[in-house]
Amino acid sequence: MNWKKIFDKLGMNGTVWQWRIRKYEENLIILKKNMGGKYFSELGRNRACTCGAIITPEDRVCPRCRAKVSPYFIEVFRRILGLKTSQVIAGTAIFVFLSVADFIFSMAYGGITSLMSPGNKTLWLSGAMLTPFNGDWWTIITSIFVHIGIAHIGFNMFALIQVGPVLEQILGFKRFFSIFMITGISASMATMFLLQNAISAGASGSLFGLIGMGITYFHRNNQNRIRNFFLKWAIYAFAFGIFIGANNVAHIAGALSGLLMGCLLETRQKKNKILDILWLLLTIILGLLLAGSFIMLIISITYRINVL
Repeated sequence: MNWKKIFDKLGMNGTVWQWRIRKYEENLIILKKNMGGKYFSELGRNRACTCGAIITPEDRVCPRCRAKVSPYFIEVFRRILGLKTSQVIAGTAIFVFLSVADFIFSMAYGGITSLMSPGNKTLWLSGAMLTPFNGDWWTIITSIFVHIGIAHIGFNMFALIQVGPVLEQILGFKRFFSIFMITGISASMATMFLLQNAISAGASGSLFGLIGMGITYFHRNNQNRIRNFFLKWAIYAFAFGIFIGANNVAHIAGALSGLLMGCLLETRQKKNKILDILWLLLTIILGLLLAGSFIMLIISITYRINVL
């Protein structure tokens, strides 16, 4: 079976998945030959850095490029999810953590029914944004990390785990973090002004922003293979949004803001220290807004419980 062709059509890295499946098959053969407990000792635990150097389980930095690498158990988790980088992906990890933590809170408050369809009160307590806008400014940001059921968060986190590391490795933490936040805020603002009597929740706006940014940015850099990767994900995400009846206003707003960011973002050849400082300042401002929004959400929970 041509696994590479199958995964390429799904918008995933077919070469990596074909290699992974082949390794699984080889490991199964070793397992059959070593039923006495030697199987795990014979499995290769070395990794390859993006620069091409070999990283052993004991290494904490790449011996060639000196990039920081994550512990082996995290690398195993990434391999299972289809990630192909051994470098630390802080931005993606932060956004996944906040989304999962918020979903766990909604489950704890709303009970098992929140697994499939949390109620409006549960969503509001979790940080979703209501329209018409009620003045809770922090929900413009916290709503990015609220999800309506397991299918919603499952697809969004899978997409983020596939798309995020690709962009974060190329753009760096500062640009990736800022673009995710800016496009997510743009999606929330569009929902606030264009939709009435709605509940806005989900990272889809930011995901569409990342995808849109990837399309225009890599097109400008003549990296057509990566551009096509994001084009495929745009099709999958729009189709999924239509299928579940999602907030397409946020999707379109996020995608448009991402396309614009991809046009404005400096190419790798044009990066300089002044722009790096500006991106750092923007990251700090957005990071403080993110932290402040969740602090305000926590402070307001008692009030919200009493209101509803």
